[in-house]
Amino acid sequence: MKLLSALATAAAATLLAAAPAAASPPAVVADSFVLSTGVAEGQLIGNNPTIRPVFAEGVELAKVEVLFKDVVKGTFDAPIPPALTFYLTGFHEQTVPLTVRAYDVDGDVSEASTPVRVDLRAPMSIVYPAANAVIGGTTPIQFNSRDGDLARIEIRDMAGNTLAQTTQAPWVLNWDTRPFNGFTKVRLIIRDGADNSWDMDRTYFIDNVGPEIANILPEHNTLIRGSTVTRIFAGDSSGLITISVKDGQPTADPLRWIVNPTEQGPYTIVWTIADRRGYSTTGERVVINDTVGADLSITEAPEDGSTLTEPVEISAEATDLNGVDRVELVIDGTVAATDTDSGYRFTLDPENHGTNIKVRLRAYDRAGNETTSSEYTYHR
Repeated sequence: MKLLSALATAAAATLLAAAPAAASPPAVVADSFVLSTGVAEGQLIGNNPTIRPVFAEGVELAKVEVLFKDVVKGTFDAPIPPALTFYLTGFHEQTVPLTVRAYDVDGDVSEASTPVRVDLRAPMSIVYPAANAVIGGTTPIQFNSRDGDLARIEIRDMAGNTLAQTTQAPWVLNWDTRPFNGFTKVRLIIRDGADNSWDMDRTYFIDNVGPEIANILPEHNTLIRGSTVTRIFAGDSSGLITISVKDGQPTADPLRWIVNPTEQGPYTIVWTIADRRGYSTTGERVVINDTVGADLSITEAPEDGSTLTEPVEISAEATDLNGVDRVELVIDGTVAATDTDSGYRFTLDPENHGTNIKVRLRAYDRAGNETTSSEYTYHR
């Protein structure tokens, strides 16, 4: 028995001697080639930080780890980028050591630590004006936030170009909207001292032009006869505030005015309308004022007082600067015939009328002015 026990003891000793020793963790050579974590003591660190640690020259790095309170939050393999960006969770509103641990190709390990303050909550804000508001010119965009550590606010177009920014209270951006018009979508960005950001897309209607005129009545080159109602069809996203017509008279409808041209010929109606933002638009319409009737003369007709026993011809000439519309044959106060062609001719048949026939010719020009000839009386 003693022999067996001795043999077992010897065998166990032999096995222990043959077994390899347990691996030891890499030795940390403090500050040997990690010169700086790249952050300042007490610096605010947000939820998606970027740090720029400093390493000794000539050291070939294989891997770098970023740790918070000994918990690895970011791992970067060679080649090591100069800026290390990672996503951070945990430790909100705590002061913890940020450690940069570097491994070189020979297996040596070096690290450096800096205490930092973790802030993972993005700032929030109420922004004025509200979405879809009508704005224009240089518009103040106001940010009302309860967060006390705001660092920067900005507004960008959807291509990423910064339109306005500020880094100080009272956190108002004076945005020059003049390059824009109509519905415009922008991105509002708030960043705090830990570089946490809150982004919000917002659409505004930008009004940097005067009201739009769709039409003005009467139409261009319309013939009018003195006092005339003119009407405008216009609108603006911010609303119309002033409407006027040069030398015109207003009516109960602000979009209808009365003009009273006194001279014959072309007359320009000038409308001016302004919106609530102070932008104005002028629209013009040229009309032709014609208050003078056509020149009318009877060129062929029986003499006044004649007795008619058979049909007779009555002819006339009518001219007008703006054109003759028609000439009418009026018998006993009733229009008996109308001629619209120059060289106006009518036939009067006495059998169709009473014993005393009163005849006039009446001409209308294209503006509607009326000219009446002398009256002829015939007998049957």
